[in-house]
Amino acid sequence: MSFDTDESDYDNFDDDNSSIKKPPLPDNCQDEVQGIDYISACFMNRYNACPVFYRDSLDNACQEAFKSTIIKERRPVLLYIHHDWSTYTNVFCSNIFCSETLIEYLLDNYIVWPWDITYESNRNKLIQIWEKLSPAGPLENYSLEQYPLLIGIMRKSSKESPWLSSSEYEWKSLLTRDRLTRTQEAVTRETLKQELETFNKECHDHEETLSFDFSARSGLCSKVMLEIVQYLSLNDIVNAFSSSILPLLYENETKVHISQTNTTFFNMVLWKIRPEQIVSLRLNPSLLFPEIPSFMLHSFSNLISLTLVNPMHAGEINKYAFYFPKLICLSLYYDNEADFLEIRSILSQIREPIKRFEIHCAGAFCTHYNGYELYQSSLQDWNVEYFLIEIGPLLLPSMSQCIQGCKSCFLATTLKFMNTMINIRHVRLITDKCNLDQFLVWNEWKTSTSNCKKLKTITVETWTHTSSGERYVEKAIEFYTCPQNHQTITD
Repeated sequence: MSFDTDESDYDNFDDDNSSIKKPPLPDNCQDEVQGIDYISACFMNRYNACPVFYRDSLDNACQEAFKSTIIKERRPVLLYIHHDWSTYTNVFCSNIFCSETLIEYLLDNYIVWPWDITYESNRNKLIQIWEKLSPAGPLENYSLEQYPLLIGIMRKSSKESPWLSSSEYEWKSLLTRDRLTRTQEAVTRETLKQELETFNKECHDHEETLSFDFSARSGLCSKVMLEIVQYLSLNDIVNAFSSSILPLLYENETKVHISQTNTTFFNMVLWKIRPEQIVSLRLNPSLLFPEIPSFMLHSFSNLISLTLVNPMHAGEINKYAFYFPKLICLSLYYDNEADFLEIRSILSQIREPIKRFEIHCAGAFCTHYNGYELYQSSLQDWNVEYFLIEIGPLLLPSMSQCIQGCKSCFLATTLKFMNTMINIRHVRLITDKCNLDQFLVWNEWKTSTSNCKKLKTITVETWTHTSSGERYVEKAIEFYTCPQNHQTITD
């Protein structure tokens, strides 16, 4: 017998105190609220302390436990089943269940609902109460000496549709007699508290699962859920649905994009999905090293797309080319103006089979002061077929700001830059409307892309702002070229 006590504790219950010999519930108690009050009064009289019991039906206790829209505020239900004739019951209540340590912990972390089954009528009442929650009850196959019982109740997080489930809740035995059910350890205040903490965490994990479980809430199947996550980064998926969705991604080998430079996030992800599932990364090199170990990046053997924010120099790009041998898409993001001389230097260092190249920047510097250095050779080793450049709201260099006095300085720079990519097939340019005129000088397009024999389409788009401040891309003009005679059709 192990309740962290000695035989003298049992002497406390050998006197003639009628409140001890009389069960907490009177025979045939049919009112649940009145029954809770009886038990609370009995415990206070016997043990001078009592956990805070929920004064309503067990069904309402479960609804109260999980009704909050904030996951952290939801709590499991702890069902305590009392039998006065069991040798272990009074010792458990006196030394553990009604101790200050357990009372305080339960108050913050559980909704506690008790019932006494000393009388057969009250046992039958509990069976009746329980049938409202689940067809399988916790009272089956328990003999007198296996009491007291502690039953943890939480909501189901199964993948089956709610209309196929026989109950919204599932239960787990935490304590039988003087032993923890899961570990079979002897129960003490410390071991019971640890077991309660374990179940509480499991319950919380289930609630996080239910928070994103579209199947449970809307009937969507896993196939549809996997379709949805294809349009989100892994960061957005975890933020929206919690990390509990990761096993589903792992099981289906879903390819994912990560937009994060935090080591903690990487460590969490790599524990729950395969590194080979990561096919796209968005990183800030200035924040990355040495935070992210090189072996971690090297494990992303299937990475095909890389976005770098504010890359400092060409050497940084070479690091990633070494880590990601399958890279076919490279995107560079600049918070401020982009320097095409530096970009040209970066590209000349790369010998990977890049097929898609993107530049996103707030604006651009005039580079005509050193045009020879920028355009002296073509990127013949490059396989770029798709080139995108997006310019933010900053005004592009005007004719007066250009060294050579070009009317469309940035367009001239961009086209000469494109002309070095001899394998390019499709070009897409996105700009604010204030800069649109610089992109509509057709003579520039015609004369500056003569070296791009494989070029098929050039699309110019603008950011259009709605009344609510949102913006979307709107096509301004599209050019189609014919490789055979290099004629152009304007749409």
